[in-house]
Amino acid sequence: MSADNTVMILETNDGFRVAEIQAAENLSEPDSEFKREYISANFAEKPLLSCEQDAWKQAAAIYTTIRASGGYVEYGVQLVKLDGNKEVATPSWAEEDDFCSEIYGDKDDDDD
Repeated sequence: MSADNTVMILETNDGFRVAEIQAAENLSEPDSEFKREYISANFAEKPLLSCEQDAWKQAAAIYTTIRASGGYVEYGVQLVKLDGNKEVATPSWAEEDDFCSEIYGDKDDDDD
């Protein structure tokens, strides 16, 4: 069974937005009205974050919630950088095995 989902961090010129999305391959389409509508439908209502670390923490929280409820995140967590609506970088992946430990790991002694 395919979940066809990912937790996506979308980086744009103004910051970061995070969402669980379906059919992420739609972001690899050439710039088009469909692609702009897809981005808007999935990210327009999401809070704008100015810090990449906060975006990764939010992605980790979404990922953890899905997994804790018995769900599956087929394509893990991805960061996609867009310039306007034009993709300028391929997704970078966070591996499931170390993703949450990397975000919530023991390495950080800070309590903030």
